[in-house]
Amino acid sequence: MRINHETYRRAAIAAIFASIFHLVLTAVIFLLGFVLKDDATRIAAYSMLCGIPVWIVLILLFHQHRLERLEALEHEQLRSRADATGSIFEFDENEIPANASRLKWMHGFLVPAVSLLIAALLIAIGWWQRGAVSARSLQGMRGVNVAEAGSAGYGVGITAAIALVCFVVSWFLGGMSRQPAWRLLRAGATVTIGAALLNAALAVGYGFQLNGNPAVLSALAHIFPIYMIALGLEVIVAFVLNLYTPRKPGEYPQPAFDSRVLGLLAAPESVVKSINDAINYQFGFSVTSTWFYQLLSRQILPIFGFMIMLILLLNCMSIVQPDEQAVVTSFGRLQRNSKVFNSGAVLKWPWERVERYPVSQIHQVLVGTETEGEHAKIDESGPILWDNAHTLGKEELIIVGPGRIDAGIDVGNDGESSLARSIAVVNAEVPVQFRIKEGQDAQGNWELLNFINFVGGDGRQREALIRQIATRVVNRRLAAMSIEQVLGPARSALSDDLRTRIQAELDRWNSGIQVVFVGVAGIHPPKDVAESFEKVLEARETRESTIQDAMRVATERLSKAAGSVEKAQTIAGEIEKLRNMSSSDSGYTTQSLVVEQALLGAGGSAATKILEAKANRWTTQNERLATAIRHNSRLMPYEQAPEYYETREYLNTLQRALKGRQLIIVPVGMQIRMTLDLKQDPTMINLNEIGASKDAVDKLRNDE
Repeated sequence: MRINHETYRRAAIAAIFASIFHLVLTAVIFLLGFVLKDDATRIAAYSMLCGIPVWIVLILLFHQHRLERLEALEHEQLRSRADATGSIFEFDENEIPANASRLKWMHGFLVPAVSLLIAALLIAIGWWQRGAVSARSLQGMRGVNVAEAGSAGYGVGITAAIALVCFVVSWFLGGMSRQPAWRLLRAGATVTIGAALLNAALAVGYGFQLNGNPAVLSALAHIFPIYMIALGLEVIVAFVLNLYTPRKPGEYPQPAFDSRVLGLLAAPESVVKSINDAINYQFGFSVTSTWFYQLLSRQILPIFGFMIMLILLLNCMSIVQPDEQAVVTSFGRLQRNSKVFNSGAVLKWPWERVERYPVSQIHQVLVGTETEGEHAKIDESGPILWDNAHTLGKEELIIVGPGRIDAGIDVGNDGESSLARSIAVVNAEVPVQFRIKEGQDAQGNWELLNFINFVGGDGRQREALIRQIATRVVNRRLAAMSIEQVLGPARSALSDDLRTRIQAELDRWNSGIQVVFVGVAGIHPPKDVAESFEKVLEARETRESTIQDAMRVATERLSKAAGSVEKAQTIAGEIEKLRNMSSSDSGYTTQSLVVEQALLGAGGSAATKILEAKANRWTTQNERLATAIRHNSRLMPYEQAPEYYETREYLNTLQRALKGRQLIIVPVGMQIRMTLDLKQDPTMINLNEIGASKDAVDKLRNDE
């Protein structure tokens, strides 16, 4: 092809139209990203925006090449005219034209400067977007913003169409760049093929999001910034290599912003040529010239078409395993009248998808602890105590309270209520195992469809909701139990109770889930307060031991007093009735006899005391009766002769006292001095004090 100013004019026009096309597509992607609120689409738009300076430089270069060619043509005409006419004006052959000098400056300074600018933009924007996405994830926010599943269809259509058009334009520009004059268009082709790859990846991500899987779009939001940083680093490496690459005089270097990696996709024939040369070199002769290779190269399209048809036919059938059930979806919507397929072959269209669900597989969620990833459980080969860590992850706290809350709450002087003192906080590990129900429900709906409609999203979101429901049920149940019941005998029956309650809650949600097993693997206080918890339990055990000892002592005493505890309780009831009665009541005596007969019939120590009291009463009564009779028998003689009776009684008493003793009586006036056994222990008796007269003394002397 002849290189002249028209050649570069055509290239400039192509660059202008391609730049307008690229700018419009960039604006469309920007608008799509902000409308759908998708981070991956916005980052792709930023990457496409960095390609605008490439087109501006290419337009300027091709325009300057055109001016340089026009200037060279004029220079040639002036030299020809000077040679033919012999002009008086000298023509300087060594003078460099202005446009040629400006073109050299653009290749030497403008293109490298723009390359560094593009590299800086790619690295800066890529680092910024990568940091923004990572910061949202670390702060516990939503992380990556992903388009809604309902609007993902628009994203699929727009990005797929842009990718297709960009591929066509990039291959067209790559074909033009094979001409030496249009070699610079290869940089524009790499920019366009980069946009095509970004939009193709977005189309795939939106397709997955349409089927309820946002993982691809979320991953692209992390991959695109890394792609921009890598592309910027490649530009810097190419810039450095251009500085040290030797060139022929008049040869311009390949722009640093012309990506060598993306250029392979923009001009795939260079890759094919390299592969052909490598094959010929390895075999030592021109394999590409053989009839088989030539036949294969001519029939490659039919062979490729046959492979595509075979892939499509294989994609029209799916196999459902014996332990699975499946439904057919098209772009996220159920097909075949929401029919559920059992094991066997399922025929479908290539754009339809067979979603298989393992209805016989047992799934498990854990309530109260985390056991995934870095939160795996610790080694349980040794003893696990309350003050040891049960898991490396975070354990949830569950409130355990009294079984019944009375209307009145006692508040002490310290302001702490009895309700607050009865509440405890524990960690519980409750594994919940479940599976998908088979068959249909009472309304005739497939249980698998109920499971699918239970919650949108992937299996992790569904398990997260099941875990939340189970956690709420466990919290409610344990909050209605006391800590003694949770840690004591009621724990054995807690498993079946929780399974029934969780199943009822899931049935209320119409979830299509069957709870197979609920276990109470471990209930323990938080590790930091385990020592205090043990002290409380130790105090409660001491209290219970004291109560049991008191009951034992009470049983012994009651059995000793009444023969048995039951008889003692019966007698206590009768005594309480007697206490509630007044002595003036008509039935008081009867009730007293009932109590007495009950005590005597029990045969215990109380009956012994009663019998002893009765015996003591009769003994005392008889003694007092004998004393009264004896007193009455002495009363009549005393009334007949009081002085004689008193004197006789005195003398009789004295006789009894002096019986067997030696007595010396010495009368001294009105007194009598008596000495017994010659001892110095006199006893002075004043006869006047006892009312004795002188006649009585004389009579006593005469009697002796």
